Amino acid sequence: MNFIISYPRSGQHLITSLLEYAVTGHGVEYSYCEFYSCCKSIPCKKGSLFMKNHDATQEVSIIPENKYLVLYRKDPILQLEAYARYILKEKKPRLEETIQFIRNQRPKYDRFVQKWCHDSMPNVLVLDYYEFLASPVDNMKTIFHHFYPTIQSKPEVWDTMQSQTFMVDDGRRNKVPRLIEPPRIMNPEYYQRLQDESKCKGS
Repeated sequence: MNFIISYPRSGQHLITSLLEYAVTGHGVEYSYCEFYSCCKSIPCKKGSLFMKNHDATQEVSIIPENKYLVLYRKDPILQLEAYARYILKEKKPRLEETIQFIRNQRPKYDRFVQKWCHDSMPNVLVLDYYEFLASPVDNMKTIFHHFYPTIQSKPEVWDTMQSQTFMVDDGRRNKVPRLIEPPRIMNPEYYQRLQDESKCKGS
């Protein structure tokens, strides 16, 4: 089975939409289990070929026969601030709330990174969200060949990907149009305050 393991707010919805586009564009069957809103079972009870999971409770085992794509942001401040905006349901939550959220979530982030984000597992492809956005088509080629190493690439699939608009889950089960765009840039002073006051050092 194939897993998309993502720390929340790591571009999972965009990347899985791009993956579906690439897989079906190569004439390969594609099915995807949302896990939390689907079967909550590993493997998927519906027989899906790909499964989303945040591995929040360390429930996903790393098995050599499976393949995994791991999505996260290397910088814990950027990762947890983005997650705070989603959880607190505000575009600009109060600074104190964000700092407390980062403090509370940092141990979970550290456990996630310790488990998934190293280079010693050949069946696990780890990808930083910002590195993905710096070269999305090349990274999608890498992702595709990670899951399908024997399938010959079709240039026409990749040639049109950058300009496509994809309908992406916004995290609240609403489908919204999305292009591949650069990430939001955080104000440096705000970043520094979050880093200093949450005692969360960036990578």
